[in-house]
Amino acid sequence: MLRHWVRIPASPPEVTVSSLRRLPFLLPPLLLGGVLVARAVRPVEVRGMQPTTGEVAREVLGIGFLESEREVPLGFELGGRILDLAVEEGDAVSIGQTVATLDITDASRDLAVSRAGETLADASLRRASAEVDVARTTAALATQDLQRADLLFHANVIPSAEYEAFAGRADTTRANLAAAEAAMDQARSSRAIAGRTSASRAARVQDGVLTSPLAGIAVERHVEVGQVVAAGAPVFTLVATERLRIRAWVDESALGVLSIGQPARIALRSNPGETFLGQVERVGHQVDRQTHELLVDVAVLTRPEGFAVGQRADVWIGVERRVSALRIPRGACDETAGRCLVERGGRATRVPVRFGVVGTAWSEVLEGLAPTDRVLPPDEITDGRSVRLSESP
Repeated sequence: MLRHWVRIPASPPEVTVSSLRRLPFLLPPLLLGGVLVARAVRPVEVRGMQPTTGEVAREVLGIGFLESEREVPLGFELGGRILDLAVEEGDAVSIGQTVATLDITDASRDLAVSRAGETLADASLRRASAEVDVARTTAALATQDLQRADLLFHANVIPSAEYEAFAGRADTTRANLAAAEAAMDQARSSRAIAGRTSASRAARVQDGVLTSPLAGIAVERHVEVGQVVAAGAPVFTLVATERLRIRAWVDESALGVLSIGQPARIALRSNPGETFLGQVERVGHQVDRQTHELLVDVAVLTRPEGFAVGQRADVWIGVERRVSALRIPRGACDETAGRCLVERGGRATRVPVRFGVVGTAWSEVLEGLAPTDRVLPPDEITDGRSVRLSESP
């Protein structure tokens, strides 16, 4: 006898008053879950970033100050009262330009006296020279007369007394010539002494005029007009402007990649958004034991229009460079972990990437990305999310 299994439908669940009361509390979570599921399934519109080809430079940061290669404290060679100051702090100066003068009234008066002494010495020297000429001519004539008298005496034409008179006159003229020559030597010595005295006093007058030994800027003035200064006391501090440099402190970890001649970018706090060209000219060999930094001198190749010696500066030294590299903006991927979020088949996919030079603005891609890939912003999209690429502006 066959038995027929008949499925008897279960009776509908009993709707109670308590279940109806719980319905308002259950409905919002159910609706929120439905929205989240719908959002997870719906593609998110996102703008992708394609790798480009260009230069990638790795740079080392240094922080320091703008300095001049030459800084000169300038003072007078003699002491005295300041009569005039020709420049002010911040003024440009040229080589040989007068920057200050002393009251040189006494020195000028002494120089005038010396010049008058030179004039008298010149006159004495001319007179002595003329006397030498006269004495030389007289001595020559006396010598000729003596020679004739000698012939006549030996021919018994003149007596010995007359011959001796000629000989005495010749001796006298020779003695007068020697005296005149000695007087001229003394006159020459006096003229030389007068010349040296005038030169010394002229130098003192000149020392009362302070001139710039370089082309640069007067960065500091140490005295006022009317002030009495000692010899050698600084009146101005001058700095040369033809060669400026940045003395920058760089972390010791960069010592192995720093070398002389490397290019650098210089940013001054007074010129925000603007950089100037520089070049490493010296790498220090002593590290500060507290900060673990070393000094690097960077020559300023392009000088800013407005600057002040001692102002702060940031220096980026290029230690590694790739010219035609596949690159992405730094931070678009996780360079430390070596991963990028890219669009693959309509989904955000995290792929491994090998990076080369990681610079300040760009990172070099060696493997893992193609020029046609679209890199997605990692902070906006999660791995595995459905995405729809939008056109770049």
